Amino acid sequence: MERGRRLRRSPSGLARARGMKLTRRTALLGALVAPAVARAQEGTTSLRELARRATLCLVPVQEMYRARWNATANEANPFRYRLNRLQHAPAPINDILRSSAWLDLSGEPLFLTLPPISELF
Repeated sequence: MERGRRLRRSPSGLARARGMKLTRRTALLGALVAPAVARAQEGTTSLRELARRATLCLVPVQEMYRARWNATANEANPFRYRLNRLQHAPAPINDILRSSAWLDLSGEPLFLTLPPISELF
């Protein structure tokens, strides 16, 4: 600090913030702009709500695609499935039937027929 200069306290920190004077015109302008600022903040809330809804709707689709890719296209998977084939997997418990099929319906509709299942299942 230069010699002879002292720090002065502002009469009102709010009124003198960054050298701005608080006048009637400034107060009136602030009062007129406040509703627009509030509406803009509501807009961000609605964007957050839209993002939340999109996440709730699209995460299951993405997870299903990831599971399908891992089951059918991932070359690191030694038990890869083929599309439109019903495959059975050995289960650790004999009372559980574990079968899986990924059906490709992009070309044409498929008719799925299953053999009769005993009363156990």
